[in-house]
Amino acid sequence: MAQRINPTVKRLSINKGWDSKWFDFSKYPQFLEEDDLIRKTLQPILKKANFKVVFIERKGNKINIIINTPKPGVIIKHKGEGIDEVKKLIEKSILKFRRKNNFDQEFQVSVNIEETRRPFTNARVVAGEIASALERRMPGRRTIKTMLDKIMANKDVKGAKISISGRIDGVDIARKEWVKAGRMPLNTLRSNIDYANIFALCTFGKIGIKVWIYKGDLLDNKIN
Repeated sequence: MAQRINPTVKRLSINKGWDSKWFDFSKYPQFLEEDDLIRKTLQPILKKANFKVVFIERKGNKINIIINTPKPGVIIKHKGEGIDEVKKLIEKSILKFRRKNNFDQEFQVSVNIEETRRPFTNARVVAGEIASALERRMPGRRTIKTMLDKIMANKDVKGAKISISGRIDGVDIARKEWVKAGRMPLNTLRSNIDYANIFALCTFGKIGIKVWIYKGDLLDNKIN
């Protein structure tokens, strides 16, 4: 039986970096749980913006949150009040968490929004677009074929694969649909493969979405 592993986890420290960029030996469990809380707090807000990734950096009592998204205007809003709302929501969640765990320490939160260029070369963005389409009851097979064409239209992309599974189009029996184009060398560690795995919350149940995008080999082992 084949053994499967997340392509991103397999390439950590080889050509992939961590989304949380900090290390504190004495407070590692608390900060790790706090990072997970921050991401869960941001999830409902960032779903409409179809975010690419959320980086969390810590230095002393400062927490810097960097959000990469192809739709920064959705978060920032008209006069920039969206960033203040996100910041206050995160501060409230962290304060509640630290009081509950008797972890009293002053902190400062800063939120930065960065626009994602060429969104269809990012697996998380593509998966989000597919999830949004399936939740609007668009045909599953047609949706993934359309997304595959948009991915392969980028010169940097050497190959792509999209898989969806569940009660696609509301059928009674769950099934799996997938499309693929180009190369996908999953066993080559130097290959730059972007991977995402999310769910679409449809009225007839969850549909799992997996996206792989191969962007060539990183011969100099540069971490991105």
